[in-house]
Amino acid sequence: SGYGRVLEALMFVSDHYHSQIEVSDLAETAQLSVSQLQREFSRLFGITPSLYIREVRVGAARHLLESSDRSLSDIAHACGFYDQSHFTRYFKLSTGLSPSKYRQRFQSIHK
Repeated sequence: SGYGRVLEALMFVSDHYHSQIEVSDLAETAQLSVSQLQREFSRLFGITPSLYIREVRVGAARHLLESSDRSLSDIAHACGFYDQSHFTRYFKLSTGLSPSKYRQRFQSIHK
């Protein structure tokens, strides 16, 4: 099935989201060309491999914001973002909130 062809790429992202990942790394892992991988991702998930990587990173950051008092800079680094500004920009694109607002909102819910 089509899903089976990209399963290795999905697992690679889950295991390496904290590191620099290129779409070519995923294509190599899935034994597909970059264009084949991009087509399969779009067909199966409706998103690009790059967006998938970013969403996995944002998900990991959400977990850390909810469960720790780590600094935003530390969370950004731990989740594979280049720096805090890069992290904040993509986190807000994904969630509609800045990381600090997200943390405040989550903490106020669980008090």
